[in-house]
Amino acid sequence: MQRSRCATAASPGWAGARICRRLQADRILDGAGAWITPGLIDCHTHIVHAGNRSDEFEARLNGASYAEIAQRGGGILSTVRATRAASEDELLAASVPRVRALLARV
Repeated sequence: MQRSRCATAASPGWAGARICRRLQADRILDGAGAWITPGLIDCHTHIVHAGNRSDEFEARLNGASYAEIAQRGGGILSTVRATRAASEDELLAASVPRVRALLARV
């Protein structure tokens, strides 16, 4: 990143370009020709799982951090625990409607 500029090949119409013009870098990093990206997001879901984290979505909307949710026993580990505790028959019963709903949209 260079001072006052974002390292981006985005078009001038990109919304982030307006934000980048206002930024000041604390330090300059030489990526030596490497690709620098702020983060890659892997949006995905799991068909086979137990548990429900919809209450966490509401908590996040109300300002709770992921760390706070995790401290209360929520977060990804809550569904890992629920999935491990569920029987194969329970997991299958919960998964079949999910698969049918996805296939109905194809």
